[in-house]
Amino acid sequence: MELRNLLAMAALVACPAMMSAQHDIKDGAWQIKFDENSKTLTYTQNGVDLVRNAYVAVHNPAETQLLSKNYPNVKLDKKAVNDEFGAGTKYTYTYSGLQNKDNIEQSIYIYPDKGYMLVDAVLVANGETTKTNYIAPIVSDNSSTTFLPAVGQNYIYRMPHDNDNWVSYNAQSWTEGRSVESCEVSVAYDVMSRKGLVVGSIEHDNWKSGVAITPSSSNSLSKITVAAGVVNELTNDINKEFPDRPSLYKHGSISGKRVSSPRFFFGFYNDWRNGLEDLGDATAALEPKLPWDGGTIFAWQSWGGMAFGVNYTGVIDVCNFFKNDLVKANFHNENGTCYMVLDSGWNLLSEKELKKFVKYCKDNGLHPGVYFTPFSYWGNEENAKKQKVTGAEQYTFADLAITANGKMRRIASIALDPTHPGTLAYNKQQFDKFKKWGFEYVKLDFINNGTLEADKFYAPGITTGVQAYNYGMNEIIKMLDGMFIDLSIAPVFPAKGHARRISCDCWGELDNSMYCLNSVEMSWWLDRVYQYNDPDHLVLSRAKTDGEARIRYTCGAMTGTVLLGDNYATVGDTIANPEAERALAMRVATNADINAVAHIGRSFRPVDGGLAYDSNRYGKAFRVDNEFVLDTDDAVYYAVFNYDQSSDFMKTAAFSRIGIDAAKVKSIKELWTGANVKVTNWGFDVSIPKCDVRMYRIEKAL
Repeated sequence: MELRNLLAMAALVACPAMMSAQHDIKDGAWQIKFDENSKTLTYTQNGVDLVRNAYVAVHNPAETQLLSKNYPNVKLDKKAVNDEFGAGTKYTYTYSGLQNKDNIEQSIYIYPDKGYMLVDAVLVANGETTKTNYIAPIVSDNSSTTFLPAVGQNYIYRMPHDNDNWVSYNAQSWTEGRSVESCEVSVAYDVMSRKGLVVGSIEHDNWKSGVAITPSSSNSLSKITVAAGVVNELTNDINKEFPDRPSLYKHGSISGKRVSSPRFFFGFYNDWRNGLEDLGDATAALEPKLPWDGGTIFAWQSWGGMAFGVNYTGVIDVCNFFKNDLVKANFHNENGTCYMVLDSGWNLLSEKELKKFVKYCKDNGLHPGVYFTPFSYWGNEENAKKQKVTGAEQYTFADLAITANGKMRRIASIALDPTHPGTLAYNKQQFDKFKKWGFEYVKLDFINNGTLEADKFYAPGITTGVQAYNYGMNEIIKMLDGMFIDLSIAPVFPAKGHARRISCDCWGELDNSMYCLNSVEMSWWLDRVYQYNDPDHLVLSRAKTDGEARIRYTCGAMTGTVLLGDNYATVGDTIANPEAERALAMRVATNADINAVAHIGRSFRPVDGGLAYDSNRYGKAFRVDNEFVLDTDDAVYYAVFNYDQSSDFMKTAAFSRIGIDAAKVKSIKELWTGANVKVTNWGFDVSIPKCDVRMYRIEKAL
């Protein structure tokens, strides 16, 4: 052996850091350090260690683990990329050398103008093909990092898989040893400084993903797992609350020469809210929003007041109220548009009546909408075995049902296979009718059925619930061909509609509004992924006071989706208290300044994010804050709620906390009362009556 080679080897043995350095990454704000002894990574951004001792974990369906830190050989490659995120560099670690084992690749994508990096992992077959149902690109069970303040109000963000069964978002306090598992996205953040680590999946083609974070002290990170292939009770695949619904305890497996995780977003932000908005933008870069140029949504939906009492005479009377009164008094979107949506129960009208309803709407400047549940069978299993499928009579609904260990899967209804030709034919025959009759808007409900894992799916190559959902929804989008698609009970991801309901059912009572605002507070940023967030129908008559009704209506104004839900019919088979309900709508839903906020079509974000107020919905506890803000080119909008039913709420709002320089404040107007507000050097006084809301327009001095 030549002398220079012997000297090089001796140097590496004497100085392990030199060996490690060849596997380090230093790129702009990012430094990824490779430890040669443990074969793990430390992720550092702007000098702050975020995660130490991290490795990749892959499971096969038999739960055998492959860990990157166990491989003897490591190679680091680098290449330039120019993709949906711009020009950057892709760094790939290849872990190899385990006898008869597949290799692992881990790629890190760094873009000089982004506040985040992306990371994914790939299982590479040693032979012709491989198979896995779990890939975790970042795992650390001994991190010991302290990137949040020691005396901060530190929280971990938890996002649900969908909006079913009155699930809520949460921000759990940073408690030693308490693991927080979140679907798809999580954040470790401090309320006061707003610093936070934002992590989440931005690809939703194949996998259900999750982030689990475990603290070891008030501000020290002990463990973190960022993984694809996650099933649990939140995903509805495991059912402990409903034992009659069969469970599957493993995610579906994916096979191939190379099996990749999604790309995950990873970044430490001075303001965690900006991080979530960036994550939303990154998600939309890979799957752009469904195109829409029809403006925000102002509508009536029949379910809130009529439910299964829908009748032709009544809905025409409601149309007349909207045409003659509400629309003329500012209840419409920025284009003058208002929708009239027949919700569940629409099929109580005959085909002739439905056609007449559509024509009546269009003749009177209104836009007709309707409702369907494309992945649901609402009978029992015995009937499913007997009932033929409309549009595909060669099948029964049992033929279309997905199974878990041979038993029909269900959440609220029996789940239909989104890839089955019978399911697609069943939907096509109905959607073709809707389009032929002239409907322009459709609400799709209970479609979380389509993301369930199953024993098998009909379409070749479809092996996971998310793959099946994408397959079925992509076909449905083609079938609907330009109709506005509003998703109701639905997974957060992938985004397969123009709007998505952000909470489960809400009506008009205070606890309903607080529950809805919990979702606004934690998922406002999803308006980067969907055209609009939908806060459900606003059933104002169920509020105890006008103030409580204003609280509920403001939920719509804060998202750009304003759906009145009362029964305004004075004639027909289903009449409630139409005079009072109409008068209430005229008082609350016709404020031009408030409706102009809705016309902006963007969701307000939280001022704090500490979820300071406790409440519950049907016995399920949740928490919410009371201050929200929206920054626009010419003004900052600041909404403050008073949930107390016995006392006024007062505070001095600081411009710095709201997010505007005091020197740039021109004037302030409170939009519900129309009052002008006195400005001090650094803020202004806020006073809200019991159980009410105030919306401030802080005009900028441009």
